[in-house]
Amino acid sequence: MLLKGVWCEVFLLGSWTESNAQSVVVSIPQYNVVKRVSYRTKCLELQYIIPVYYYADAIIPLYHYAAAVILLLGSRKESKVLRNNVNLRCCCGRISSWLASVHVRKISHRIRSCNPTIIKASRSSWFLKVRSSYKTRSIEEEETEIRGSKYMDELKTKPIWILLLSFLGLLFLFKHTISVLRWLFITLLRPAKNLKKFGSWALITAPTEGIGKSFAFELARKGLNLILVGRNIHKLQNVTRAVQSEYPNIQIKIVVVDFSSSDLTVGIRNIEEEIGGVDVGVLINNVGITYPSAKFFHAVDEEIWMNIIRVNIEATTRVTMAVLPGMLKRKKGAVVNIGSGASIVVPSHPLFAIYAASKAYVDQWSRSIHVEYKDQGIDVQCQVPLYVATKMVSKVASIEKSSLFVPSPDAYVRSAVRRIGHGEPRCTPYWTHSIQWFFAYYFIPEFLLDAWRLSIGLHRMCATERL
Repeated sequence: MLLKGVWCEVFLLGSWTESNAQSVVVSIPQYNVVKRVSYRTKCLELQYIIPVYYYADAIIPLYHYAAAVILLLGSRKESKVLRNNVNLRCCCGRISSWLASVHVRKISHRIRSCNPTIIKASRSSWFLKVRSSYKTRSIEEEETEIRGSKYMDELKTKPIWILLLSFLGLLFLFKHTISVLRWLFITLLRPAKNLKKFGSWALITAPTEGIGKSFAFELARKGLNLILVGRNIHKLQNVTRAVQSEYPNIQIKIVVVDFSSSDLTVGIRNIEEEIGGVDVGVLINNVGITYPSAKFFHAVDEEIWMNIIRVNIEATTRVTMAVLPGMLKRKKGAVVNIGSGASIVVPSHPLFAIYAASKAYVDQWSRSIHVEYKDQGIDVQCQVPLYVATKMVSKVASIEKSSLFVPSPDAYVRSAVRRIGHGEPRCTPYWTHSIQWFFAYYFIPEFLLDAWRLSIGLHRMCATERL
């Protein structure tokens, strides 16, 4: 008695440039079962479902294993047309859904030049792949092409809104991947500019401690002569001796200016006289002050907030106006204005409102004049540090030591000098500061940042009042 016990699905995948063969044979030799399927096609995919009949006594052995081969009929030359994978899927339809293993068998001697074989399959592999020694491409290439074709077919069945969302998501991912790669390049690989190409002199305001002092040593190490501008002549002289003891070939000029004075006319005139005969190529506007302690806006003394405006806004602006004409004449120069994360990284800086507002001026002003003068060879940049272990930070934030996220002035300045002259209107030079900025901008809601900054300010204000 014949029973319909097994069916086979034969997939012919790919296209043929020539094809005179007219049939495919599915053979299970253990039981002398042969099925021939004729075809005349050059289509990309063709599927045949072939019923195979067995005697009842053949059903039990088939439960354990089956061996099958696919023969491409034709002459020796015609056998070469098998250029793509031919997949045979065998399953025990009514008897069992389990195919234990498939024996690897070779084709008969009659067409052994084609030499297709059946690859061993496990329980989870329902597809048996037949290979030809005449294929011009590797199995991996063929499988990649087949997967790509199936993927494109699946895409065609998706609604347009899903495709649109997927495309937007891909653009978003691409954009941020490029940003991360650019950040890695700038932070780790991009070389520093030769600052001497801007000029042989650098002018630094507030160079007697903290970031300004570190700039003096780093620029001297780069071979630049220095003009140091500050209000305390003794501290200026101490820095001069320290720098020249380490770099004896560096020339240093001192200009005494009190930037908190109500009249900066005399001080700016003194700066103009000192820079008149030299080519100042780099200007570091480092001078800046903040509140002595956290205060509500209405409680800030007039003298304090007027000094903040004079030093952070007026002095920075006037010094730049004094140096800029020489740079324009030479068609080269670099202006670095030190901003603050208080005005840019966080959405607000409560209890230090006037200080944050003055640094916001520095940021927007720097970005604007960057656009004005970039075509004239002058690079203007606002550098945005977060906490650096300086005297000012220790006073307002009680941070005494450097750490991973609070670098020392020397560590910060080494990163800052590497960013000068690359045409960036704004940057955060130190790498951990840029990571903090990234997470604050993308992952923390503004209301949480506002509440956090307010709680910190209140805590510091209470601690000051207790003292």
